[in-house]
Amino acid sequence: MPDNYKYDVAFSFLSDDEPLAVEIADRIRERVGVFIFSESQKELIGNDGIDQFGNVFREDSRLVVVLYREQWGQTKWTRIEETAIKTRWLDCGFEFLLMVPLETPVKLPKWYPPTWIWADIKRYGVDGVAGVIEVRVQSVGGTVRNFSAVDDANQLRNEVVFESARSHWRDSNEGVFAAGVEVQNLFVELQRLAKDISEQAPEVAIQFRKDGENVGKLYGSGFQLQLVWHSRFVNTLSESKLYAKIIAAYNMADYVIEGGEPKILRDIRYDADLSKAGATGWRQTNANERFFTSAQLADFLLRELISEIRRGGNHTE
Repeated sequence: MPDNYKYDVAFSFLSDDEPLAVEIADRIRERVGVFIFSESQKELIGNDGIDQFGNVFREDSRLVVVLYREQWGQTKWTRIEETAIKTRWLDCGFEFLLMVPLETPVKLPKWYPPTWIWADIKRYGVDGVAGVIEVRVQSVGGTVRNFSAVDDANQLRNEVVFESARSHWRDSNEGVFAAGVEVQNLFVELQRLAKDISEQAPEVAIQFRKDGENVGKLYGSGFQLQLVWHSRFVNTLSESKLYAKIIAAYNMADYVIEGGEPKILRDIRYDADLSKAGATGWRQTNANERFFTSAQLADFLLRELISEIRRGGNHTE
């Protein structure tokens, strides 16, 4: 395959994972050339789109990074991407491909060798995965540019523009309304996941209930995941928070289980916020400041609840 690649790195992902893809790409885009579909749509329109899109992953990119979930390869665009990637590895091997599994326990496509390299987002975080990508670009013959003063200034400009748009959104009626919509999206997704679990793993017995518009509760095996959206003003999100707590020793009637002792095992707070890709979602209010779409947060919180059920809450925070 020729060495005149159009992109150093092309990202493949499900639509809900676009904010994460952009977050990783932002760490490296000043040093390597990056392809993300939503940023290159105009470039592909009018160029026999599907063929051009497949070519990005088949031959135009030095390295392909897949943010992998089990549903990847089952949607319209990821099916095209998977076909292009599989065609390429049959011809060239796996050196061009980096899998970044997003689910716990780790899952990979059946056709991907389990002994081949993959990057654990939970272990290394966004910065760590970005570093792995740069190393892989170099290992397949690419060059990672040094970060110059001009690059630094351009990055600062982008950060200033984003922070201005983000601040305007958070101090607006539009932002408050969008946050309320995301609360309901989160509850709908939690209800859907709880229903799937009850059908596929009834022994786990997860149930969801809404208490009014702004309170949602998940119950399972004597544990409660309580979500409360607190919004004080109609034109700013400055004092709004989503409170997520996992509490031991509560039943579906919200009574303390006999012989049990209520104990808060998780207490996490989230701000309604925008991702750098412009998606509405939730940002964890700690040093990590991880961004979630509502679908991602529902999955994350439910897995946290299941984790507590598994170990019986026998730990201290």
